[in-house]
Amino acid sequence: MLKLSFDELQHFIFESEFNDEICINHKDKSFYFLLKYNKNFKKIICFSNGAIDPSKKKPPLYQRSTWKNEFKSSCLFIDDITLHGNGLKIGWGQGKEDSFALELVAEIIEVLLKRLDYSHDATLFYGSSAGGFMSMYLGILIKGSKVIVNNPQTNVLNYLEKSVNQMLEIVYPNLTKQEVIEKYLDRLSITKAFEKYQYIPDLLYMQNRASLTDMRDHVKPFITELSYLNLPLNNIEYYYYKHPKEGHSPLSKDQTMRLIQHHL
Repeated sequence: MLKLSFDELQHFIFESEFNDEICINHKDKSFYFLLKYNKNFKKIICFSNGAIDPSKKKPPLYQRSTWKNEFKSSCLFIDDITLHGNGLKIGWGQGKEDSFALELVAEIIEVLLKRLDYSHDATLFYGSSAGGFMSMYLGILIKGSKVIVNNPQTNVLNYLEKSVNQMLEIVYPNLTKQEVIEKYLDRLSITKAFEKYQYIPDLLYMQNRASLTDMRDHVKPFITELSYLNLPLNNIEYYYYKHPKEGHSPLSKDQTMRLIQHHL
């Protein structure tokens, strides 16, 4: 594992064929990534984590990292610091109240892209479920990048109440749920983040229509809330499909890889 401070990262030279974990200390927090880099590849794909099972393996975790050699692209896998040391299964990149993890991760990725010589428009974020939420948020923060999500949460508060409340108790222990909503809704809602940053990334939103809770709690409210924003919406493309047996689960690996390759 390569361990660097944020300042050290800004001057570090990555050799081509780099393939290892990275720990970056930023604002007194340790953030973990898995990077496969080849200077001959013109694009980089960044993968965000969805829910995990800490009883099987403890963080840091890098979902879909087994895919890394199947892309003719560099790949960056993003661990979610929110899930470290507390037994949480899902964290949506929240971090802590005084250190919003997605903003800090975006700052690290910005530097990584510069050191690897990738422009924002050569960068694609992918994730499903909570990883979809994180990828959309990172696409907002890293302007010019592309985003592909599959069955994402668009508003954390509309997910399973037990999981949401567990996360809020860990991340925002000194606030009631209503206080969190009043103070930090832009951390929990993608449309509120669009509004805050006045930006919508180039987004492919893939959704299984057979996942009725996703359609009711995330797709429909998302589309409704977008209509109230004074922002151009032509950056968003929807891809609906119907797989009754799959439900909330994402498309197969092969289908996902084909879509990612196409959009790269």
